[in-house]
Amino acid sequence: MNISHKRKSKREFLKIIHFLASHPDKTVCQVLPSLDSGGVERGTLEIARFLTAQGQQNMVISSGGRLEADLKALGVEHICLPVHSKNPFVMIKTAYRLHKLFVEKNVCVVHVRSRAPAWTVKMALWGLKIPMLTTFHGTYGLKPAPFKRWYNQVMVSGALVIAVSEHIARHILENYKVNPDKIRLIPRGADAKTFDARQLDKKKVEALKKDWGVEKGKVVLMLPGRRTKIKGHLLVMEALKKMKHKDVQCFFVGSDQGRTDYTNLLKEKIKELGLQKQVKLIDHCADMLTAYGASDVVISATTKPEAFGRTIPEAQLVKCLVIAANHGGAAETIQHGRTGFHFKPNDSDDLARQLDALLDLPENRKDFMRNVAQKEVLKRYTVETMCKKTWAVYKELMK
Repeated sequence: MNISHKRKSKREFLKIIHFLASHPDKTVCQVLPSLDSGGVERGTLEIARFLTAQGQQNMVISSGGRLEADLKALGVEHICLPVHSKNPFVMIKTAYRLHKLFVEKNVCVVHVRSRAPAWTVKMALWGLKIPMLTTFHGTYGLKPAPFKRWYNQVMVSGALVIAVSEHIARHILENYKVNPDKIRLIPRGADAKTFDARQLDKKKVEALKKDWGVEKGKVVLMLPGRRTKIKGHLLVMEALKKMKHKDVQCFFVGSDQGRTDYTNLLKEKIKELGLQKQVKLIDHCADMLTAYGASDVVISATTKPEAFGRTIPEAQLVKCLVIAANHGGAAETIQHGRTGFHFKPNDSDDLARQLDALLDLPENRKDFMRNVAQKEVLKRYTVETMCKKTWAVYKELMK
């Protein structure tokens, strides 16, 4: 470490110490509907972990869920309240309890991640000089209008609003009355520690390939994510049938979470297209680092724009080639021809063409793409970057 870097680190450390000293016992509070599973919940835990590491007192309020244990392991207080409820009587009662809680816990910022909790928190903050911060995690439906738009408007009624991608920032400005200066663009991130290509275990990778039934010499394509229609499994199968490259095997990795009708539909489509040797359904995979390591190409074929989509930057960190529909967050995390490939949304013909073009690239070009993609993610789309930017917004509001 050079002297200038040491001095910079020391200055940053002293800034944090000075900030915490000037805000004794202040608490940052995150509020979300539940703590079961999903990107919102993961983001909440990541912020809680980061704040704790900075020495910032923080807490989480939700209706509970299986991730409570993870929060407890971090040493972060969780308070269980029905903040998910849309029942007006429950909301008023919960708001009264929150009001008292915010005062007792010396809360300085309330970060809300969903609409129903936002309405309850807004009532709870009446008479208190505590700023409310919201995060737009997705595009909310606007029908029936005008009621739905009014209901959604609460997400831009706080002091500031975080947009998780440029796509979401545009959606907010196009559909809601909000001062553009209130929006803070903070993309979600991939965990650079969890998805570190250097941690790949070759034995585990080979064992997983054997377990999946990967045939020798085949190119492995993977579409990760829960098994729902929006993920585009049917589109991918149609593209596979049209590709000139037939030496591929495609694995749909993710649980159907009880959607057995959709799983049965996929199985029927596999038989109908004669793709029994090319396509396999894999249930939930606990070791996604190894799953990415076993894959040559990772596909995101969402039929509707995703707010961000973590699977693309996760795969790029592990040096997989990536291809995604050119909409939503994937339009930002992939630079076509440089860090991956795009295809026209909902167009199986173009997906087939782009997959063939990607596989036709010479190996040195593929290696270049993998390396550049990994560097771009480390620079712009990591959990650490997301947490630091969110922490900066908290400090902005505390002032």
